[in-house]
Amino acid sequence: QPSYGLAFLVASGLTDSYTAAMKMVLRSGEASRQQVGSFLGSTLSLCPLIRFGIFDSMPLLHTGVVSALKSAFHAMQMPEDMQMIDRLVRGVALVWWRKHRCASTHNARNFQEAQDCCTNEEELAGWDLLQYLASSDVLSQLMFSTVLLHWFLHGNGRGNRRELSIQDWFALNRGIENRSEERRVG
Repeated sequence: QPSYGLAFLVASGLTDSYTAAMKMVLRSGEASRQQVGSFLGSTLSLCPLIRFGIFDSMPLLHTGVVSALKSAFHAMQMPEDMQMIDRLVRGVALVWWRKHRCASTHNARNFQEAQDCCTNEEELAGWDLLQYLASSDVLSQLMFSTVLLHWFLHGNGRGNRRELSIQDWFALNRGIENRSEERRVG
């Protein structure tokens, strides 16, 4: 029961919040990556706050979809449950979005200079990615689709890898922004 362990750390005075307790557990390297992923992806009322605190402490600024996901899931194993994965990916997307919107709004010149020095040739990242996204929901959908693509191509540990052309993946995601707008309106 991870929640009991976090509560113990707070109650004993070792930390002052559940998020700080989870960070302490992650830093120790002793926690089961599988249990951390399942706990943070659960619907327990504390989990969204802890999720956002954990993701906010990660270096997501100037990352792209793949590098943000790699950073987020380095500390925890992605659960097998799709709803848990969706909660985790939505948390990563929301924190990524907030960090990039704040950086671009408050200090656009310095943000662009920092982006120029940190350009990732392998993926669209940071400011370059932000300009194509209408909302964190769109980023979340793109990230979730990327997770599914990875599972499809590399297997999710239970099945064989399969083939999917990049053109087919693009077709599946074409119009992602319009579907996001329809969902918000409807």
